[in-house]
Amino acid sequence: LTASAQVPQIINYQGRITVGGTNYDATGLFKFALVNTAGTVNYWANDGTASGQPATGVSLAVSKGLYSVLLGDTTVSGMTTAIGASVFANSDVRLRVWFSDGSGYQQLTPDQRIAAVGYALVAGTVSDGAITSAKLASGAVTSAALGTSAVGSTAIVDGAVTAAKLG
Repeated sequence: LTASAQVPQIINYQGRITVGGTNYDATGLFKFALVNTAGTVNYWANDGTASGQPATGVSLAVSKGLYSVLLGDTTVSGMTTAIGASVFANSDVRLRVWFSDGSGYQQLTPDQRIAAVGYALVAGTVSDGAITSAKLASGAVTSAALGTSAVGSTAIVDGAVTAAKLG
């Protein structure tokens, strides 16, 4: 029996919004893009816009200034594009957010740097056999972690088993 799962192409993001110094408490309209450090290239946008501000907004509930969204979740209205692992082939990816309380969109600052979680999306693209012994930390694989019959006689180097190692 084998279990496998796809890497979800979504990232959870939580933010806080104030309007006029007061926590916003209503439905807000948001636009999201993953951009380069300079903010001049969209690696991803909630509606697939190639550069600049997305054309389509995402309606989200905001309670006491707090909101949460699953970026790339195409079941969310206005979120038409999943986040591809290729976004994280870039070393510095930033989240740019625009917000509207119904009176026009404002870009929020500063852009937020995406840390390790986004880069985990790349794990789904690692092909079988791509992780070699050179990529493993010394002592990372122990005998307890090896499956029964995982190492056959053809994998044992001549002279590796000595009399002292035989039980």
